[in-house]
Amino acid sequence: MRIVGWKKGVQKNSATDTIRSYIDLELSDAKSVVDRSLGGEQIGFILDTSEKAMQFSDDMDSTGFVTEVSELHSRQVLKMTSIRFGENGLALDSTEHTQ
Repeated sequence: MRIVGWKKGVQKNSATDTIRSYIDLELSDAKSVVDRSLGGEQIGFILDTSEKAMQFSDDMDSTGFVTEVSELHSRQVLKMTSIRFGENGLALDSTEHTQ
């Protein structure tokens, strides 16, 4: 699932809470995802199942963000921001990814 945009009236706090309910992020990291999305970056998430990805997408849409869900087995190359976890915490990288 990826965040590709937002609509007027976006609910930042609700979006932050929604992200944290699906992805194990600290509050500051979830806020960073929201702020970067509002700044025009496409933020991608990989979830355990397509059903969970669809529900996450629906929940984020209800907060005013525009999302897309793509199958992991497609051969699309996407320019987006990915979330990785490392020893130093969260890293958001703008790179090309093959899905």
